[in-house]
Order: sequence, then structure tokens, then C-alpha cells
Amino acid sequence: MDNTLQYPKMSVRGKAAEVKISNWKRRILRNKKIVNDYKREHPCSCGEKRIVCLDFHHDNEKEKKESINRLVKYHASIKRLIDEMRKCTVICANCHRVLHDSNTTEKE
Repeated sequence: MDNTLQYPKMSVRGKAAEVKISNWKRRILRNKKIVNDYKREHPCSCGEKRIVCLDFHHDNEKEKKESINRLVKYHASIKRLIDEMRKCTVICANCHRVLHDSNTTEKE
């Protein structure tokens, strides 16, 4: 049985694997904290404050480089994460669905 641990574009063995994986997980946890702190400071205009219910809506789809979720998952730099969050409005999942539905309805 091969003891190789694989993560996105990373394959390492033994002690080096433990260090790389812990660094990888640490950056993901750091990014999650940054996102959650940002959501805490910017609740939805409808009054929803629960972090789990809040989404990021890119105000200008053309300026969007990456989704916030992917930046967290693939442990992007703090600067890149914050730059992308600043392009967004924090809104609750319900308001987000309504907003996208109204955008679709207008196009029809």
C-alpha cells in the first residue's frame, strides 16, 4: 500500500507530508476565519446575521476573477481573498436567490 497523501497538485510522503498538509489546512482555516469575520461585519440588509446564511454576490460579474469559496478552498493569499471580497455584497441566501431570479426574469 502506498503511503502517498495527495491534495490538489501536491504529492508528498512521510514527515514532509504532515508538515505540508498542516500548512495547507492552516491556510484554509485562516481564510475561513477572514471570510466569517467579514460576513459578521457586513450583515444582509434584510437583517439576517447568521454567517451560515450569508453569501457573497459579485456586484459586477465581469470583474469576478474567482468565487470566494474557491479562494478559501485552494488557500489563496490574504490579499487576493480580500480583494475579491471587496467586489462583493454580502447578502443572505434567500435575498441572493431573489436577486438572481429578478435578473433572469428581466432578461426574458
